[in-house]
Amino acid sequence: MLLFSAFNTCQNLTSTVLADDKLGSFGFYVLATLYLSLSVSAFLSSALLKKMGMYTCFFLGSLGHLSFVIASILPAYRYDFPGRNNFLQATPTIIATLLIAAIFNGFGAGILWCALGNYISECATPSTKGLYFGVFWFFYMMSMTLGSILGAAILGTGMKETYFYLILSAIAFVASCTFLIVRKPLPQDITAEMYESVLTSACVANDGHRNLNGFSNSVDGLQT
Repeated sequence: MLLFSAFNTCQNLTSTVLADDKLGSFGFYVLATLYLSLSVSAFLSSALLKKMGMYTCFFLGSLGHLSFVIASILPAYRYDFPGRNNFLQATPTIIATLLIAAIFNGFGAGILWCALGNYISECATPSTKGLYFGVFWFFYMMSMTLGSILGAAILGTGMKETYFYLILSAIAFVASCTFLIVRKPLPQDITAEMYESVLTSACVANDGHRNLNGFSNSVDGLQT
C-alpha cells in the first residue's frame, strides 16, 4: 500500500509537473513509455518469475517503482531552484533519466504484478481466493485515495515540489525494503482436487443424513 501510494501520486502528477517545468507534453510520452514497457514485460513475467523466484521479483519490481519516483525529483528540482545551470537541471539529463526510469519501472511492474498474483494464490485456498484478491484490491484502491490526500495536504502547505518528491521517495524506499521480509505462505493442506473431494463427500453425507431422517419419520408414523 505504501509503495503504490507513493508511485500513483507521482504518476498522477507527472504530466502537470513536466508541463510546469516547460517540458510541454513530455509527461504523456513518459507514461506511454512506462506502460509500453509494462506490456512487453507482461509476456516475459511468468518465465522470469519461475527463473528468479517470487521474492526476487517482489524486490526488483518495487525498485522499478522507486526509480520512477526518484527520477521525478529532477524536474521538480529545476522548477524550484531555477537558474543553477548544472548537470542535474539540464533538459537532456531530465529527459534521459525519466525515460530510463519509465522503462525500468514498466519492466519491474510486469514481474511485480505477476509475483503478487502468485503470492496471493499460494496464501489462499480455493474457498478463500476470491476474498484474498478482494482484500488486495481494496488496499490497492485505498492507496490511490491515500496518495491523493497526502499530495493535497503536503503541497497545500506551500512545500517545494522537490521536498515533496523526496518524501515520496522515502516512502517508496521503505516499502521496497519491506519486500525483503515478506513471510512465505503457509503450506495449504487442501488442494483444489482435495477440496472438491471433501465438498462432494460432505454433500453425500448431508443427503444421507436427510434420507435417514426421512426413514425414521416414516417408521415413527407407522408405529403411531
